[in-house]
Amino acid sequence: MKYLLTSAGDEGPRTFRASQSIHLGQMTLYVEGETMDVKGFFEGLRDDEALVIIYAPAEKTPTVPHRFERAVEWMRMFEGFAGGVVGGGFVFRDVVGLVPVFVGGGRFTATNVRAEALARGLEPLPPATVLDTTADKTIRYHEWGKKEAGPQRVLEALRHAVEKFCPHRVSVFFSGGLDSLILAKLIQDRGGSPLLLTVGTVESHDFAAAESAASFLGLEVEKVVVEEKNVAEALEMLENVLGPLGDMDAAIAVAMYLLSKKSVEAGCGTAVLGQGADELFGGYMKYERIFSEKGYQVLEQVMMRDFEMLAAEGLVRDFTAVRLGGAYPLPLYLTRNVVSVALSMPVEHKIHVQGGRVVRKHVLRIVGRMLGLGDLADRGKKALQYGSGLMKMVRRLR
Repeated sequence: MKYLLTSAGDEGPRTFRASQSIHLGQMTLYVEGETMDVKGFFEGLRDDEALVIIYAPAEKTPTVPHRFERAVEWMRMFEGFAGGVVGGGFVFRDVVGLVPVFVGGGRFTATNVRAEALARGLEPLPPATVLDTTADKTIRYHEWGKKEAGPQRVLEALRHAVEKFCPHRVSVFFSGGLDSLILAKLIQDRGGSPLLLTVGTVESHDFAAAESAASFLGLEVEKVVVEEKNVAEALEMLENVLGPLGDMDAAIAVAMYLLSKKSVEAGCGTAVLGQGADELFGGYMKYERIFSEKGYQVLEQVMMRDFEMLAAEGLVRDFTAVRLGGAYPLPLYLTRNVVSVALSMPVEHKIHVQGGRVVRKHVLRIVGRMLGLGDLADRGKKALQYGSGLMKMVRRLR
């Protein structure tokens, strides 16, 4: 669902064709797409609100209160992912910013479409924020406090996320790397049989890694083999909604979109993602270099900045791409308890010196061994855009 909330008299969306418009006081809400309301998920219009909720652990998805103060309290308690606009009065975004919301303009405007935001000069609404448009009042409803942290707490938080948020039938975007392997194992331990999906070109390195890891779990992995034609078509459609993308973002967005389409075709409306693990637990190669050159203090600052930038960039891309493919993204590493534990943990537990070498994601590797993953917990893997071969293909198409 695409929406634009703007002042009455505005010409309407510039980057999409609205199927309906609704007057809300001095504002007009333009919407493209159908309302979807299934157990735990809601996306679309409800009374006078445009609301997106990714997952709410309840039989019926909740309604955001229409009074600003009550809405702030509701968001403080809500553990799921949500974002949108209520009654033309206020806009809101979840604690990590999974659901895109852009705001600003001389005459107040809000949208969840990045291309529309770029065309109008709008900025992302920060995560954990509720903005009252009638009083120009912004409240940040959540701050990350300190918790007891360590491998056992990480494992408990991830188990809690799986139990609370995962439907019985889910897909896992599965590269064979540590992040997706841990999630697949936790879902399996709970009694589920996740559909493992991997994407790449014919020469993809990820296929062999995914097959090996899936075999360890006693599961099969389904490959989505891409060709230039379907990558070009996907990229054109994605950039119509996301605006211009650099090569890396384009490769990741295409992968998310094609995996999402495959998930829905296979009957899985919920797609479990490993997003956030690199920023929270020290997975990027650059962290190793920064630590070696500048030490832990600078490294911690860089990792926190990268985590905060997820809401402005990476999650906007990934959420939009997955939803355009038809599935609902469920980033279990970005659930509230997991993030809280990760941010409470000393950076030395994430980037760790062991036997004279630097080990990235040290604490997640311990969690992997606690889950019985053996040597797979220590295996490295190329980033998605490289291991899938999609980066090279995107560059050839440009």
